[in-house]
Amino acid sequence: MAKAFISSLPGNYVVKHDNYLWYDIQAADVVTFLSGIRTLANLKAYEPQNITRFINMQLPNGELTHWRIALMTKTNNTTSSDFRINNASINIGHFIRRQDENNSDENVYYLRKSHIISPKDESIDLSEAEYVRAMQLTSESRTRQNKTGEPAYPNGEIVRLEIRNPQNPLMIIYLLDPTGAGLAAGSDPFIGYAISYPGSAYNAHVAYAVNEQLLDQFNVDDDFGDTEYDEDR
Repeated sequence: MAKAFISSLPGNYVVKHDNYLWYDIQAADVVTFLSGIRTLANLKAYEPQNITRFINMQLPNGELTHWRIALMTKTNNTTSSDFRINNASINIGHFIRRQDENNSDENVYYLRKSHIISPKDESIDLSEAEYVRAMQLTSESRTRQNKTGEPAYPNGEIVRLEIRNPQNPLMIIYLLDPTGAGLAAGSDPFIGYAISYPGSAYNAHVAYAVNEQLLDQFNVDDDFGDTEYDEDR
């Protein structure tokens, strides 16, 4: 499903820091992709159908209409996969994300820190002016918090709430090396994604049930400081 979605993207991508970036992808295409993903019964909070419900609630408000899609590649990894985009072949390096051994089993692959994204990736689609502004606001925020030194990249919350246009969410796709889940080398990679939602002028809510044992998974600190989360360890 993920490979078909990536292969269906138009050929007018932008290569940015060796990653592949698409602008103005219609919400309907993203909804179709998410609708084909299923999760285990006890992971309903992560159920993509809840995401598609939220997207469809926001579309009449003129929000989440034109998506950016970033396909990230790790250039110095030893495993990779090939994709066809508009009759062109691109090679995507796999990322290592180690499993959380306390919550993973033979059927479930939880990531350590419950976080797939490298923090700096959330600003990959910003224009130069937007990036400069995000860095300025991040620096000002650090000063108010009495933190020293300049930031290495924009704060994710600032990008989402103060920079990102409500029409333009970002979906970031990673190919995960199967050895991170304890599988044999050469196994098919996992496909993981994260969504950077812009701030909204509308108070839309989607309700879902959460297994009580998983509540701690939702209390994840969004502030990674200046640490690049690229877990090759």
